[in-house]
Amino acid sequence: TRSYSGLSDLAVPAWILCASIVAPGGTLAIVVPESWLNREYALSIKYLLLKFFDIQYVVEDLNSAWFPDALVKTNLIVAKRVAFRKEFAIEPQGKYKHIRIASSLIGENSLVDNMQYLGYTGKKAFLTLLNAENDVRENGFTLKIVPTCSMVSEMVNTPAFNKLYTKLEHTKIPNASRSFPDELCTILNAHDTICPISNLQSWGFMVGQGLRTGANRFFYAESEGIEGNDEKLLVDKLFKKRHILVSKVRTKPVLRYQSDIKDSLVINSADLVTRLLYIQNDLSDTEPDLSRHIEEAENIDIVNADKTTHFQDLSAVKPNIRNVVVNGHIVNRKWYMLPVLMPRHMPALCIPRINYKEAKCILIADEDIVVDANFSTLWMSTKSQDTIYAMFAMFNSSWMRAYLETISTVMGGGALKTEASHIRQVLFPEPTVDRICCLSNMGKRLAIADISMFNEIRREIDVYLLTQLFGVDKAQEQVERLNAYLKYKITNRRR
Repeated sequence: TRSYSGLSDLAVPAWILCASIVAPGGTLAIVVPESWLNREYALSIKYLLLKFFDIQYVVEDLNSAWFPDALVKTNLIVAKRVAFRKEFAIEPQGKYKHIRIASSLIGENSLVDNMQYLGYTGKKAFLTLLNAENDVRENGFTLKIVPTCSMVSEMVNTPAFNKLYTKLEHTKIPNASRSFPDELCTILNAHDTICPISNLQSWGFMVGQGLRTGANRFFYAESEGIEGNDEKLLVDKLFKKRHILVSKVRTKPVLRYQSDIKDSLVINSADLVTRLLYIQNDLSDTEPDLSRHIEEAENIDIVNADKTTHFQDLSAVKPNIRNVVVNGHIVNRKWYMLPVLMPRHMPALCIPRINYKEAKCILIADEDIVVDANFSTLWMSTKSQDTIYAMFAMFNSSWMRAYLETISTVMGGGALKTEASHIRQVLFPEPTVDRICCLSNMGKRLAIADISMFNEIRREIDVYLLTQLFGVDKAQEQVERLNAYLKYKITNRRR
Protein backbone atom coordinates (compact mmCIF):
# COMPACT_ATOMS: atom_id res chain seq x y z
CA THR A 1 0.00 0.00 0.00
CA ARG A 2 2.96 2.34 0.47
CA SER A 3 4.41 1.50 -2.93
CA TYR A 4 1.69 1.72 -5.57
CA SER A 5 1.66 4.63 -8.00
CA GLY A 6 0.07 7.93 -7.05
CA LEU A 7 -1.43 7.98 -10.54
CA SER A 8 -3.60 4.96 -9.71
CA ASP A 9 -7.38 5.09 -9.72
CA LEU A 10 -9.62 3.68 -6.98
CA ALA A 11 -9.40 0.18 -8.45
CA VAL A 12 -5.96 -0.34 -6.88
CA PRO A 13 -6.89 0.22 -3.20
CA ALA A 14 -10.13 -1.69 -3.87
CA TRP A 15 -8.07 -4.67 -5.07
CA ILE A 16 -5.84 -4.50 -1.99
CA LEU A 17 -8.76 -4.27 0.43
CA CYS A 18 -10.60 -7.17 -1.19
CA ALA A 19 -7.49 -9.36 -1.33
CA SER A 20 -6.65 -8.65 2.31
CA ILE A 21 -9.86 -10.29 3.61
CA VAL A 22 -9.36 -13.57 1.75
CA ALA A 23 -7.95 -16.34 3.99
CA PRO A 24 -5.44 -18.91 2.67
CA GLY A 25 -7.45 -21.50 0.76
CA GLY A 26 -10.20 -18.97 0.06
CA THR A 27 -11.22 -17.60 -3.33
CA LEU A 28 -11.15 -14.05 -4.63
CA ALA A 29 -13.62 -13.27 -7.41
CA ILE A 30 -13.60 -9.65 -8.55
CA VAL A 31 -15.12 -7.71 -11.44
CA VAL A 32 -12.84 -4.94 -12.70
CA PRO A 33 -12.15 -2.72 -15.71
CA GLU A 34 -9.91 -4.33 -18.33
CA SER A 35 -7.24 -1.72 -17.56
CA TRP A 36 -6.09 -3.90 -14.65
CA LEU A 37 -4.18 -5.84 -17.30
CA ASN A 38 -2.27 -3.11 -19.08
CA ARG A 39 -2.11 0.18 -17.19
CA GLU A 40 1.28 0.86 -15.62
CA TYR A 41 -0.25 1.31 -12.18
CA ALA A 42 -1.76 -2.18 -12.47
CA LEU A 43 1.72 -3.67 -12.00
CA SER A 44 1.25 -3.52 -8.23
CA ILE A 45 -1.99 -5.54 -8.60
CA LYS A 46 -0.30 -8.21 -10.69
CA TYR A 47 2.50 -8.33 -8.11
CA LEU A 48 -0.07 -8.78 -5.33
CA LEU A 49 -1.88 -11.55 -7.19
CA LEU A 50 1.27 -13.46 -8.05
CA LYS A 51 2.63 -13.10 -4.52
CA PHE A 52 -0.51 -14.18 -2.63
CA PHE A 53 -2.74 -16.02 -5.12
CA ASP A 54 -2.91 -18.58 -7.89
CA ILE A 55 -4.87 -17.05 -10.74
CA GLN A 56 -7.45 -19.54 -12.02
CA TYR A 57 -9.66 -17.70 -14.52
CA VAL A 58 -9.77 -14.39 -16.35
CA VAL A 59 -13.14 -13.97 -18.08
CA GLU A 60 -13.33 -11.12 -20.59
CA ASP A 61 -16.41 -9.18 -21.67
CA LEU A 62 -15.47 -9.16 -25.35
CA ASN A 63 -17.93 -6.50 -26.56
CA SER A 64 -18.31 -4.26 -23.47
CA ALA A 65 -21.85 -5.62 -23.02
CA TRP A 66 -22.04 -6.80 -19.41
CA PHE A 67 -22.83 -3.35 -18.00
CA PRO A 68 -24.89 -1.25 -20.45
CA ASP A 69 -24.03 2.01 -18.65
CA ALA A 70 -20.26 1.37 -18.75
CA LEU A 71 -18.24 2.11 -21.85
CA VAL A 72 -15.11 0.19 -20.81
CA LYS A 73 -14.53 -3.52 -21.18
CA THR A 74 -14.93 -5.64 -18.07
CA ASN A 75 -13.03 -8.64 -16.68
CA LEU A 76 -13.93 -11.18 -14.03
CA ILE A 77 -10.85 -12.54 -12.24
CA VAL A 78 -10.99 -15.62 -10.05
CA ALA A 79 -7.95 -16.50 -7.93
CA LYS A 80 -7.22 -18.86 -5.04
CA ARG A 81 -5.39 -17.52 -1.98
CA VAL A 82 -2.17 -19.32 -1.09
CA ALA A 83 0.33 -19.02 1.73
CA PHE A 84 2.62 -15.98 1.60
CA ARG A 85 5.39 -16.45 -0.95
CA LYS A 86 8.64 -15.16 0.52
CA GLU A 87 10.10 -14.53 -2.90
CA PHE A 88 8.39 -13.26 -6.03
CA ALA A 89 8.85 -15.92 -8.71
CA ILE A 90 10.29 -14.44 -11.92
CA GLU A 91 9.59 -17.70 -13.75
CA PRO A 92 6.52 -19.11 -11.94
CA GLN A 93 4.97 -22.46 -12.64
CA GLY A 94 1.26 -22.86 -13.23
CA LYS A 95 -1.35 -21.77 -15.75
CA TYR A 96 -4.66 -19.96 -15.81
CA LYS A 97 -7.59 -19.96 -18.22
CA HIS A 98 -8.41 -16.81 -20.18
CA ILE A 99 -11.99 -16.91 -21.49
CA ARG A 100 -13.54 -14.41 -23.89
CA ILE A 101 -17.34 -14.17 -24.08
CA ALA A 102 -19.14 -12.27 -26.85
CA SER A 103 -22.39 -10.33 -26.44
CA SER A 104 -24.13 -12.83 -28.74
CA LEU A 105 -24.22 -15.34 -25.84
CA ILE A 106 -26.29 -13.08 -23.57
CA GLY A 107 -29.86 -14.25 -22.93
CA GLU A 108 -32.68 -13.35 -20.58
CA ASN A 109 -31.21 -15.11 -17.54
CA SER A 110 -27.43 -15.02 -17.86
CA LEU A 111 -24.43 -13.88 -19.89
CA VAL A 112 -24.06 -17.40 -21.32
CA ASP A 113 -27.67 -18.41 -22.06
CA ASN A 114 -26.87 -18.90 -25.75
CA MET A 115 -23.58 -20.76 -25.29
CA GLN A 116 -23.41 -24.21 -26.88
CA TYR A 117 -20.48 -26.51 -26.16
CA LEU A 118 -20.06 -30.29 -26.35
CA GLY A 119 -23.81 -30.86 -26.47
CA TYR A 120 -24.58 -28.59 -23.52
CA THR A 121 -26.33 -25.22 -23.51
CA GLY A 122 -26.16 -22.16 -21.27
CA LYS A 123 -24.66 -22.49 -17.79
CA LYS A 124 -23.93 -26.22 -18.21
CA ALA A 125 -22.00 -25.42 -21.37
CA PHE A 126 -20.02 -22.78 -19.48
CA LEU A 127 -19.22 -25.14 -16.60
CA THR A 128 -18.04 -27.74 -19.12
CA LEU A 129 -15.85 -25.09 -20.76
CA LEU A 130 -14.23 -24.27 -17.41
CA ASN A 131 -12.98 -27.86 -17.20
CA ALA A 132 -11.48 -27.90 -20.70
CA GLU A 133 -7.87 -29.05 -20.77
CA ASN A 134 -6.99 -27.57 -24.16
CA ASP A 135 -7.57 -24.27 -25.98
CA VAL A 136 -11.11 -23.83 -27.34
CA ARG A 137 -12.36 -21.56 -30.13
CA GLU A 138 -16.10 -21.69 -30.83
CA ASN A 139 -18.77 -19.34 -32.12
CA GLY A 140 -19.03 -16.51 -29.60
CA PHE A 141 -16.39 -17.66 -27.12
CA THR A 142 -12.79 -18.79 -26.74
CA LEU A 143 -10.70 -20.34 -23.99
CA LYS A 144 -6.93 -20.12 -23.88
CA ILE A 145 -4.71 -21.83 -21.33
CA VAL A 146 -2.05 -19.23 -20.47
CA PRO A 147 1.25 -19.94 -18.67
CA THR A 148 1.52 -17.68 -15.63
CA CYS A 149 5.12 -16.96 -16.57
CA SER A 150 3.91 -15.04 -19.66
CA MET A 151 2.29 -12.46 -17.39
CA VAL A 152 5.52 -12.07 -15.45
CA SER A 153 7.64 -11.71 -18.61
CA GLU A 154 5.38 -8.85 -19.77
CA MET A 155 5.80 -7.20 -16.36
CA VAL A 156 9.58 -7.58 -16.44
CA ASN A 157 9.65 -5.75 -19.78
CA THR A 158 8.53 -2.53 -18.07
CA PRO A 159 11.02 -0.19 -16.31
CA ALA A 160 8.31 0.67 -13.75
CA PHE A 161 8.19 -2.93 -12.53
CA ASN A 162 11.94 -2.99 -12.02
CA LYS A 163 11.54 -0.05 -9.60
CA LEU A 164 8.53 -1.63 -7.90
CA TYR A 165 10.30 -4.98 -7.52
CA THR A 166 13.40 -3.38 -5.98
CA LYS A 167 11.26 -1.45 -3.51
CA LEU A 168 9.16 -4.45 -2.43
CA GLU A 169 11.66 -7.30 -2.62
CA HIS A 170 14.63 -5.23 -1.36
CA THR A 171 16.85 -6.59 -4.10
CA LYS A 172 17.44 -6.02 -7.78
CA ILE A 173 15.30 -7.97 -10.19
CA PRO A 174 17.16 -11.06 -11.45
CA ASN A 175 17.84 -11.47 -15.14
CA ALA A 176 14.81 -12.91 -16.87
CA SER A 177 14.24 -13.87 -20.46
CA ARG A 178 12.34 -11.27 -22.48
CA SER A 179 9.44 -12.43 -24.56
CA PHE A 180 6.67 -11.09 -26.76
CA PRO A 181 3.03 -11.18 -25.56
CA ASP A 182 1.82 -14.77 -25.40
CA GLU A 183 -1.36 -13.97 -27.33
CA LEU A 184 0.63 -12.54 -30.23
CA CYS A 185 3.04 -15.48 -30.33
CA THR A 186 0.17 -17.98 -30.26
CA ILE A 187 -1.47 -16.31 -33.27
CA LEU A 188 1.82 -16.67 -35.18
CA ASN A 189 2.49 -20.17 -33.80
CA ALA A 190 5.97 -18.93 -32.92
CA HIS A 191 7.23 -18.60 -29.33
CA ASP A 192 11.00 -18.89 -29.72
CA THR A 193 13.01 -16.17 -31.45
CA ILE A 194 16.14 -16.88 -33.47
CA CYS A 195 17.78 -13.54 -32.67
CA PRO A 196 18.30 -11.54 -29.46
CA ILE A 197 15.49 -9.10 -28.67
CA SER A 198 15.83 -5.72 -27.01
CA ASN A 199 13.86 -2.65 -25.97
CA LEU A 200 13.65 0.92 -27.24
CA GLN A 201 16.52 2.01 -25.06
CA SER A 202 18.84 -0.41 -26.85
CA TRP A 203 17.87 1.31 -30.10
CA GLY A 204 18.79 4.66 -28.56
CA PHE A 205 15.22 5.92 -28.07
CA MET A 206 13.38 7.43 -25.14
CA VAL A 207 9.61 7.73 -24.80
CA GLY A 208 7.48 10.42 -23.21
CA GLN A 209 4.51 12.67 -23.80
CA GLY A 210 4.12 15.86 -25.81
CA LEU A 211 3.64 19.39 -24.49
CA ARG A 212 1.05 20.32 -21.87
CA THR A 213 0.85 24.12 -21.70
CA GLY A 214 -1.68 24.22 -18.86
CA ALA A 215 -3.61 26.94 -20.74
CA ASN A 216 -4.08 26.05 -24.39
CA ARG A 217 -6.55 28.88 -24.99
CA PHE A 218 -3.76 31.37 -24.38
CA PHE A 219 -0.67 29.55 -25.63
CA TYR A 220 -2.18 28.14 -28.86
CA ALA A 221 -3.31 30.24 -31.84
CA GLU A 222 -3.74 29.77 -35.59
CA SER A 223 -1.40 31.23 -38.16
CA GLU A 224 -2.96 33.35 -40.90
CA GLY A 225 0.24 34.23 -42.73
CA ILE A 226 3.53 36.09 -42.50
CA GLU A 227 3.83 39.88 -42.57
CA GLY A 228 7.51 40.82 -42.72
CA ASN A 229 9.14 39.65 -39.47
CA ASP A 230 5.78 39.03 -37.83
CA GLU A 231 3.21 36.28 -37.99
CA LYS A 232 -0.50 37.09 -38.02
CA LEU A 233 -2.29 34.93 -35.46
CA LEU A 234 -5.95 34.20 -34.85
CA VAL A 235 -6.31 33.77 -31.08
CA ASP A 236 -9.04 32.08 -29.07
CA LYS A 237 -12.58 33.49 -29.27
CA LEU A 238 -12.25 34.27 -25.56
CA PHE A 239 -10.32 37.41 -26.56
CA LYS A 240 -11.94 40.59 -27.93
CA LYS A 241 -9.12 41.28 -30.36
CA ARG A 242 -8.94 38.06 -32.36
CA HIS A 243 -5.99 39.00 -34.62
CA ILE A 244 -2.55 39.90 -33.31
CA LEU A 245 0.86 40.35 -34.90
CA VAL A 246 3.64 38.45 -33.13
CA SER A 247 7.34 38.26 -33.98
CA LYS A 248 8.17 35.00 -35.74
CA VAL A 249 10.80 34.28 -33.09
CA ARG A 250 7.97 34.04 -30.53
CA THR A 251 6.06 31.28 -32.33
CA LYS A 252 6.56 27.61 -33.12
CA PRO A 253 4.46 25.27 -35.31
CA VAL A 254 2.45 22.71 -33.31
CA LEU A 255 1.17 19.24 -34.17
CA ARG A 256 -1.94 19.35 -32.01
CA TYR A 257 -4.53 16.93 -33.41
CA GLN A 258 -4.64 13.75 -35.47
CA SER A 259 -6.65 15.70 -38.04
CA ASP A 260 -3.47 17.69 -38.75
CA ILE A 261 -1.90 14.53 -40.15
CA LYS A 262 -4.56 13.64 -42.73
CA ASP A 263 -3.49 10.62 -44.85
CA SER A 264 0.26 11.11 -44.50
CA LEU A 265 2.72 9.48 -42.12
CA VAL A 266 5.05 12.51 -42.26
CA ILE A 267 4.40 15.99 -40.89
CA ASN A 268 6.15 19.19 -42.03
CA SER A 269 6.00 22.71 -40.60
CA ALA A 270 4.19 23.86 -43.75
CA ASP A 271 1.35 21.41 -42.99
CA LEU A 272 0.54 23.00 -39.63
CA VAL A 273 -1.58 26.04 -38.81
CA THR A 274 -1.47 25.88 -35.00
CA ARG A 275 1.21 28.00 -33.35
CA LEU A 276 2.65 27.98 -29.85
CA LEU A 277 3.33 31.32 -28.15
CA TYR A 278 6.83 30.56 -26.93
CA ILE A 279 8.02 33.60 -24.99
CA GLN A 280 11.36 33.21 -23.24
CA ASN A 281 12.34 36.81 -22.43
CA ASP A 282 10.78 40.17 -21.66
CA LEU A 283 8.79 41.94 -24.33
CA SER A 284 10.16 45.00 -26.09
CA ASP A 285 8.38 48.27 -26.92
CA THR A 286 8.05 47.08 -30.52
CA GLU A 287 5.57 44.33 -29.57
CA PRO A 288 2.36 46.25 -28.72
CA ASP A 289 -0.04 43.52 -29.92
CA LEU A 290 1.52 40.84 -27.75
CA SER A 291 1.70 43.15 -24.73
CA ARG A 292 -2.01 44.01 -25.03
CA HIS A 293 -2.85 40.33 -25.56
CA ILE A 294 -1.10 39.34 -22.33
CA GLU A 295 -2.71 42.20 -20.42
CA GLU A 296 -6.16 41.19 -21.66
CA ALA A 297 -5.46 37.55 -20.74
CA GLU A 298 -4.60 38.56 -17.18
CA ASN A 299 -7.98 40.26 -16.75
CA ILE A 300 -10.27 37.75 -18.47
CA ASP A 301 -12.43 35.63 -16.20
CA ILE A 302 -12.11 31.95 -17.09
CA VAL A 303 -13.87 28.97 -15.54
CA ASN A 304 -11.68 26.11 -14.31
CA ALA A 305 -13.05 23.23 -12.22
CA ASP A 306 -16.32 25.17 -11.82
CA LYS A 307 -14.47 28.16 -10.32
CA THR A 308 -13.82 31.54 -11.86
CA THR A 309 -10.12 32.33 -12.10
CA HIS A 310 -7.51 33.94 -14.38
CA PHE A 311 -4.84 32.50 -16.64
CA GLN A 312 -1.98 33.50 -14.34
CA ASP A 313 -3.65 31.75 -11.39
CA LEU A 314 -4.14 28.35 -13.03
CA SER A 315 -2.33 25.63 -11.08
CA ALA A 316 -0.50 24.41 -14.20
CA VAL A 317 0.62 27.93 -15.13
CA LYS A 318 1.59 29.34 -11.72
CA PRO A 319 4.90 27.40 -11.56
CA ASN A 320 6.07 29.43 -14.59
CA ILE A 321 6.37 32.43 -12.24
CA ARG A 322 9.81 32.02 -10.72
CA ASN A 323 13.32 33.38 -10.63
CA VAL A 324 15.99 31.54 -12.59
CA VAL A 325 19.70 32.16 -13.07
CA VAL A 326 20.78 32.64 -16.68
CA ASN A 327 24.46 33.35 -17.42
CA GLY A 328 24.98 34.50 -13.84
CA HIS A 329 22.00 36.85 -13.85
CA ILE A 330 18.65 36.40 -12.09
CA VAL A 331 15.77 36.42 -14.56
CA ASN A 332 12.23 36.95 -13.33
CA ARG A 333 10.08 34.63 -15.44
CA LYS A 334 6.41 35.49 -15.95
CA TRP A 335 3.36 33.23 -16.11
CA TYR A 336 3.30 33.43 -19.92
CA MET A 337 6.88 32.15 -20.21
CA LEU A 338 6.69 28.38 -20.64
CA PRO A 339 9.58 26.25 -19.36
CA VAL A 340 12.27 25.54 -21.92
CA LEU A 341 11.08 22.96 -24.41
CA MET A 342 12.59 19.50 -23.92
CA PRO A 343 13.39 16.79 -26.50
CA ARG A 344 10.10 15.04 -25.69
CA HIS A 345 8.24 18.17 -26.84
CA MET A 346 10.12 18.28 -30.18
CA PRO A 347 10.63 14.59 -30.98
CA ALA A 348 11.64 12.58 -34.03
CA LEU A 349 8.52 10.38 -33.99
CA CYS A 350 5.12 10.40 -32.33
CA ILE A 351 2.10 8.11 -31.92
CA PRO A 352 -1.44 9.35 -31.15
CA ARG A 353 -2.44 8.45 -27.60
CA ILE A 354 -6.09 7.86 -28.53
CA ASN A 355 -6.69 5.76 -31.65
CA TYR A 356 -10.13 4.88 -32.97
CA LYS A 357 -8.61 3.27 -36.04
CA GLU A 358 -5.26 1.48 -35.85
CA ALA A 359 -2.30 3.19 -34.21
CA LYS A 360 0.22 4.79 -36.56
CA CYS A 361 3.62 6.37 -36.10
CA ILE A 362 4.27 9.87 -37.46
CA LEU A 363 7.68 11.07 -38.66
CA ILE A 364 8.44 14.68 -37.66
CA ALA A 365 10.26 16.07 -40.70
CA ASP A 366 11.26 19.49 -39.27
CA GLU A 367 13.11 20.02 -36.01
CA ASP A 368 11.16 23.14 -34.99
CA ILE A 369 7.80 21.32 -34.68
CA VAL A 370 6.31 21.08 -31.18
CA VAL A 371 4.12 18.03 -30.50
CA ASP A 372 1.11 18.33 -28.19
CA ALA A 373 0.31 16.01 -25.26
CA ASN A 374 -2.29 14.29 -27.44
CA PHE A 375 0.68 12.23 -28.68
CA SER A 376 3.24 9.91 -27.14
CA THR A 377 6.66 10.98 -28.35
CA LEU A 378 9.93 9.22 -29.21
CA TRP A 379 13.35 10.86 -29.50
CA MET A 380 17.05 10.04 -29.48
CA SER A 381 19.67 11.69 -27.28
CA THR A 382 22.18 11.20 -30.11
CA LYS A 383 20.31 11.51 -33.37
CA SER A 384 20.80 9.00 -36.15
CA GLN A 385 18.57 9.56 -39.18
CA ASP A 386 18.96 5.95 -40.31
CA THR A 387 17.87 4.65 -36.90
CA ILE A 388 14.92 7.07 -36.83
CA TYR A 389 13.73 5.82 -40.23
CA ALA A 390 14.24 2.22 -39.10
CA MET A 391 12.07 2.80 -36.01
CA PHE A 392 9.50 4.63 -38.19
CA ALA A 393 9.32 1.53 -40.41
CA MET A 394 8.92 -0.89 -37.50
CA PHE A 395 6.21 1.12 -35.73
CA ASN A 396 4.16 1.31 -38.93
CA SER A 397 4.34 -2.41 -39.58
CA SER A 398 1.34 -4.68 -39.02
CA TRP A 399 3.52 -6.54 -36.50
CA MET A 400 3.89 -3.44 -34.34
CA ARG A 401 0.28 -2.32 -34.75
CA ALA A 402 -0.88 -5.79 -33.65
CA TYR A 403 1.60 -5.59 -30.75
CA LEU A 404 0.09 -2.28 -29.58
CA GLU A 405 -3.45 -3.65 -29.99
CA THR A 406 -2.44 -6.47 -27.63
CA ILE A 407 -0.86 -4.43 -24.84
CA SER A 408 -2.66 -1.05 -24.96
CA THR A 409 -5.88 -0.08 -23.15
CA VAL A 410 -9.31 -0.23 -24.81
CA MET A 411 -11.35 2.81 -23.81
CA GLY A 412 -15.04 3.61 -23.89
CA GLY A 413 -16.46 3.70 -27.39
CA GLY A 414 -13.77 1.31 -28.66
CA ALA A 415 -10.79 3.67 -28.84
CA LEU A 416 -7.30 2.33 -28.14
CA LYS A 417 -5.25 4.32 -25.62
CA THR A 418 -1.54 3.99 -26.33
CA GLU A 419 0.53 5.64 -23.60
CA ALA A 420 4.28 6.01 -23.23
CA SER A 421 4.12 3.21 -20.63
CA HIS A 422 2.78 0.82 -23.30
CA ILE A 423 5.40 1.83 -25.86
CA ARG A 424 8.19 1.20 -23.33
CA GLN A 425 7.06 -2.45 -23.13
CA VAL A 426 7.56 -3.10 -26.83
CA LEU A 427 10.42 -5.38 -27.83
CA PHE A 428 12.38 -5.37 -31.10
CA PRO A 429 15.07 -7.42 -32.83
CA GLU A 430 18.43 -6.34 -31.43
CA PRO A 431 19.84 -3.45 -33.51
CA THR A 432 22.65 -4.31 -35.90
CA VAL A 433 24.20 -2.30 -38.73
CA ASP A 434 22.49 -4.51 -41.33
CA ARG A 435 19.07 -4.35 -39.65
CA ILE A 436 19.21 -0.59 -39.27
CA CYS A 437 20.23 -0.22 -42.91
CA CYS A 438 17.48 -2.50 -44.28
CA LEU A 439 14.72 -1.08 -42.10
CA SER A 440 15.87 2.49 -42.73
CA ASN A 441 15.56 2.00 -46.49
CA MET A 442 12.02 0.69 -46.04
CA GLY A 443 11.19 3.58 -43.73
CA LYS A 444 12.43 6.13 -46.26
CA ARG A 445 10.28 4.54 -48.96
CA LEU A 446 7.27 4.58 -46.64
CA ALA A 447 7.84 8.26 -45.83
CA ILE A 448 7.56 9.35 -49.47
CA ALA A 449 5.01 6.75 -50.60
CA ASP A 450 1.48 7.49 -51.71
CA ILE A 451 -1.20 6.06 -49.39
CA SER A 452 -2.01 3.42 -52.02
CA MET A 453 1.49 1.95 -51.51
CA PHE A 454 1.38 1.76 -47.69
CA ASN A 455 0.14 -1.85 -47.47
CA GLU A 456 2.70 -3.15 -49.95
CA ILE A 457 5.61 -1.55 -48.09
CA ARG A 458 4.20 -2.63 -44.72
CA ARG A 459 4.09 -6.20 -45.94
CA GLU A 460 7.79 -6.00 -46.86
CA ILE A 461 8.57 -4.66 -43.38
CA ASP A 462 6.50 -7.42 -41.75
CA VAL A 463 8.16 -10.18 -43.76
CA TYR A 464 11.60 -8.79 -42.89
CA LEU A 465 10.81 -8.43 -39.15
CA LEU A 466 9.21 -11.86 -38.78
CA THR A 467 12.05 -13.47 -40.73
CA GLN A 468 14.58 -11.82 -38.42
CA LEU A 469 12.63 -12.85 -35.32
CA PHE A 470 11.33 -16.32 -36.14
CA GLY A 471 13.01 -17.51 -39.34
CA VAL A 472 12.21 -17.50 -43.02
CA ASP A 473 10.13 -20.70 -43.24
CA LYS A 474 6.75 -19.32 -42.25
CA ALA A 475 7.12 -15.54 -42.63
CA GLN A 476 4.60 -15.19 -45.47
CA GLU A 477 2.00 -17.30 -43.64
CA GLN A 478 2.64 -15.43 -40.41
CA VAL A 479 1.98 -12.07 -42.10
CA GLU A 480 -1.44 -13.33 -43.19
CA ARG A 481 -2.21 -14.48 -39.64
CA LEU A 482 -0.94 -11.18 -38.28
CA ASN A 483 -3.21 -9.08 -40.49
CA ALA A 484 -6.23 -11.27 -39.70
CA TYR A 485 -5.51 -10.89 -35.96
CA LEU A 486 -5.08 -7.12 -36.32
CA LYS A 487 -8.42 -6.83 -38.11
CA TYR A 488 -10.07 -9.02 -35.44
CA LYS A 489 -8.72 -6.90 -32.57
CA ILE A 490 -9.78 -3.59 -34.14
CA THR A 491 -13.25 -4.89 -35.07
CA ASN A 492 -13.93 -6.24 -31.59
CA ARG A 493 -12.86 -3.15 -29.68
CA ARG A 494 -14.95 -0.89 -31.95
CA ARG A 495 -18.22 -2.80 -31.51
